[in-house]
Amino acid sequence: LSLDMLRQKIPRLASDEPIFFDHPVDFGDPEIDGKSIAELIKGKPRFSPVEGLDKSVWEGKHCDGCHEWNEARLCEQSKNFAANDVSVLRLQHPLGTRFKVALAKWAQGGCK
Repeated sequence: LSLDMLRQKIPRLASDEPIFFDHPVDFGDPEIDGKSIAELIKGKPRFSPVEGLDKSVWEGKHCDGCHEWNEARLCEQSKNFAANDVSVLRLQHPLGTRFKVALAKWAQGGCK
């Protein structure tokens, strides 16, 4: 696939408003809409963090059980998504692809 074709597969967020770490986001996904990045990184994954991982290992567990995300660390990771936009499609994120799209947009706005 060409880069242009891949870019067409990147989901759009429901809003073009700037994204802030601790403000609710309109992701365009009813399961995470209205929550902030700060809230979601303390929540529970919707999908397996690793393909094929048994549900008993991850389901119902909180993200911070395996990750020590904070605003600065997440900003650094988000800059990777912003620098290579199609990377959001590479692996299914436990909170969904729209979460990665929002992280990239947050990084592009200076991780505020």
